[in-house]
Amino acid sequence: MNEKQHLSADDACRIQKALTQGRVDDAFCALAEFLKDNHLQLSDTTLRVYIRSELFECFSGQSDVFEGFLNARRH
Repeated sequence: MNEKQHLSADDACRIQKALTQGRVDDAFCALAEFLKDNHLQLSDTTLRVYIRSELFECFSGQSDVFEGFLNARRH
């Protein structure tokens, strides 16, 4: 099991460079690897923002089903 480490300057630079060049997948993959390696997780709030703004667009006319699921999980 790896020891937890802070984000290195090189990794931060790589993520920032990917974002400024519009390579969002590269930036998110690097961040996901960092989170996994350090046993960190996104909050429910952060995940909910992503799901509502990105994922639901894939489900034409059916996002209400997923919206209901997310709202049910909150209570």
